[in-house]
Amino acid sequence: MKNPLTELDQRVRRIEVERAATQLLHEYAARLDGVGGGSVGALFTEDGVLELPDGVHQGRAGIEFVLAGAAAAAASTHHVVTNIRVVQVSGSRVWLVSSFLAILRRVGASGVAWGHYHDVVELDADRPLFVRKRIEPLVRTDLVRGWPADPGDLPDRHRHDEDEGRMHP
Repeated sequence: MKNPLTELDQRVRRIEVERAATQLLHEYAARLDGVGGGSVGALFTEDGVLELPDGVHQGRAGIEFVLAGAAAAAASTHHVVTNIRVVQVSGSRVWLVSSFLAILRRVGASGVAWGHYHDVVELDADRPLFVRKRIEPLVRTDLVRGWPADPGDLPDRHRHDEDEGRMHP
């Protein structure tokens, strides 16, 4: 017979693990925005990996260099992490997928980007740390160009009904 306390302990442990990994994502976003102090690179393991569309960066110092350079180019930023999903928990590692929205202000331009984060988090240290973070932008644009859709890209429910002058429900 299964011990209900053992099962409860396992469930509580999983919730604690998921919460710790989720909090790391929120701390990452806050540090990118200059809130709360501390470097973003410090949220990675010593040999952590950051995968960006323009290349792979390894090690805390290399990651900090890349992210600090990006932050210096912006007058202000605001990052939002949402739709966090724990994909797998194995030992002290957690695999997560989440969505992000980044709003950026630069001299003479404003931009927006959104996409997905794919993370591996190590929980065996004093605090949760990223082992690997892959940033998968789906849209990156400035607010002047925007991201216009071609009419052929719209699903049927968004096509204008020429005869009745209304949108399909």
